[in-house]
Amino acid sequence: MITLSPPYTCFSRRLSPGVRLIAMAILSIAFSGGCSPSAREVSRTVSLMGTFVQVKAVAGRKAEARYSEAVNKTISMAAQLEKRFSAYDPLSEVNELNMAGKAEVSPELYGLLKLSVKVSELTEGAFDISISPVLKENGFYSRMPREVREMIPDSTDGVDWKNIVLYPDGRTVELKNGAWVDLSGIAKGYIVDKMAEHMENLGVEEYLINAGGEIRCGARPDGWRIGVRRPGGEGTVGILKLGRAAVATSGDYENYIESYDGENVSHITDPRSGTQMIKATWGVTVIAEECAYADALATGMMVMGGKRALVLAEELEGVEAIVVSREGRGWEVTYTSGAKELLELHGA
Repeated sequence: MITLSPPYTCFSRRLSPGVRLIAMAILSIAFSGGCSPSAREVSRTVSLMGTFVQVKAVAGRKAEARYSEAVNKTISMAAQLEKRFSAYDPLSEVNELNMAGKAEVSPELYGLLKLSVKVSELTEGAFDISISPVLKENGFYSRMPREVREMIPDSTDGVDWKNIVLYPDGRTVELKNGAWVDLSGIAKGYIVDKMAEHMENLGVEEYLINAGGEIRCGARPDGWRIGVRRPGGEGTVGILKLGRAAVATSGDYENYIESYDGENVSHITDPRSGTQMIKATWGVTVIAEECAYADALATGMMVMGGKRALVLAEELEGVEAIVVSREGRGWEVTYTSGAKELLELHGA
């Protein structure tokens, strides 16, 4: 069983010791399933995208070497995409766009920006990749190289997803009013999708990719069992039973700082007001067909709040959501109507 938990860093290139321990604890849990005696599990775990990424594939005995090569090639491809999309790399494609203000970009970056804008519109601005100046102001880029951090505008005039203008040629992007984009809330999911696509192109159908809680499942005869973690605690509140699907979780309890008045302030920020969420220990898990979509929606839904998140998920085709929050000494789990068929609660 794989356990879901939110991302641990903001797509940085380094992990703190505490992050390493947490991530390894999660990624070391074996995924369940009834493999046939002739099947072999091929698995590799690497540090990538500011977390630990695990790629697993189930191969027939004669295909083990080929599947192992496919896993290695997929991880190499993901590392190249990370370099292009990382807000922490001064030479990344996204930072070249940030510095230029207007540029022709790759089809991959254009598509990622297009999806970001779509989710911003769906969440009424609760998800917004132009949030960088606010995060900088509030101290959430402490691990970012100084040369990059100093380039991010101090002014918040550009913080508005409508400042990201996509030209109809499919290549040209303009960032108005000094907007500066950070793809941390969507790029990890996007790369997971590309990894899944790459695995399938190499003939691997039965696989699971887990990037610190951003998960994409391939086909599997008896499905996958994925644990939904108690926010900020040990153990799980239930098990998701999934076929081919993508899952992403966002929470207020892994990445936070202590404010001047002693409050624990989450990295989850409302782009519309610039305010940080006070850590309340809750999270939202989104199930969708693509991980990038689930990743961005989960971030936006955290800003929207649990009730509104569930309403939005019910309105969106192919999207389900689960909200887990503290209720006294226990946990309250609420979910969309479609998630009811996928979720097995402990004690339910």
